[in-house]
Amino acid sequence: MTVPTFRQYNPDGFWFKGRHGLDPDIDVKEDPTALAKGIDPQLERAIQKVMKSIQAKGPIHPETLPKENRTKAGKC
Repeated sequence: MTVPTFRQYNPDGFWFKGRHGLDPDIDVKEDPTALAKGIDPQLERAIQKVMKSIQAKGPIHPETLPKENRTKAGKC
């Protein structure tokens, strides 16, 4: 068990309610029958949203940073 040492703000700049997480962007009801069959409706819906976003906007390719010089000569 751990004790929180700080509080967090929500995107509107107010404290998060105690013992309450974030509300979902998309409300997908839990389906215990589907979960018992190995199907996760919430995960499936999230994948659909991501795939739709990729089709609409294209994939994101982050900038590749140059490799660090970790040799002795590269250190001051």
